[in-house]
Amino acid sequence: MHYVEIKRWQDWRKPGSADKDPLFGYTLAKHDVGYPSVTLFVPGPMEEMKLKEIKNGRLAMLGFIGMLMAAQVNGKGPLACLSEHLADPLGTTIFSKAVVIPGQAIVPKCAIPPSVDFSGVTIPTPCFLDALWP
Repeated sequence: MHYVEIKRWQDWRKPGSADKDPLFGYTLAKHDVGYPSVTLFVPGPMEEMKLKEIKNGRLAMLGFIGMLMAAQVNGKGPLACLSEHLADPLGTTIFSKAVVIPGQAIVPKCAIPPSVDFSGVTIPTPCFLDALWP
């Protein structure tokens, strides 16, 4: 993945510089900067695939925010939260952790420590509940 992203970055920096494969000598056809037009791996029209890639990225960002918020409320990782929810689906939901009434919200306490020590480095772990909670 890193190799592909570096090639895209090189193409943005200097258009056309990353069009030739250094290992196999394959040359790409004309394409938009940053989007190689290799039709071998594209399962549909390129414009449609670009839009799907953007939508998938946005959905992944929302999923990451959900895991971050769950960790701050529960103090557990995503797999531990999932197993807890599967064991008691109605008792462990977002509504069982906080109360949201129109015009007011009761925000749960942050369950993660304010900082974490890793290899001698103290990393602050601020809680975003007050800023992100509705």
